[in-house]
Amino acid sequence: MDEIERVERHAVLYAGLREVWAALTTPEQLSTWIGAQVELDVRPGGRGTAYRADGALRRIRVEEVEPPRRLAFRWWPFERDGVRPGLGTRVEFTLRERDDGSTDLTVTESGWPGVLPSSRRTAEASA
Repeated sequence: MDEIERVERHAVLYAGLREVWAALTTPEQLSTWIGAQVELDVRPGGRGTAYRADGALRRIRVEEVEPPRRLAFRWWPFERDGVRPGLGTRVEFTLRERDDGSTDLTVTESGWPGVLPSSRRTAEASA
């Protein structure tokens, strides 16, 4: 069985670049998109959380911000009752304006547990 190193999706969104950027970086809009209540400090090193209706919590750490073209953060699996269930993955959103005013969106998630070198697992687990 092959191990997953990354998952990448591409979409053309029929909205302008700045509108899509706002959907990614405004907590209210991002909450609607991912289906959890998001609080997020959108700056490198910024922290955030995503709360589901069932009380589960997902921690977020912003790694890179290049308005209005790129946002990257690391997030960890949803935790319950303060129990942290595992290692985080990196999610990167890349936006490109198209000639017709629409936006190309690429979403890449990488760093899946089980495929990281052991030294990186240790460093990430302590984050």
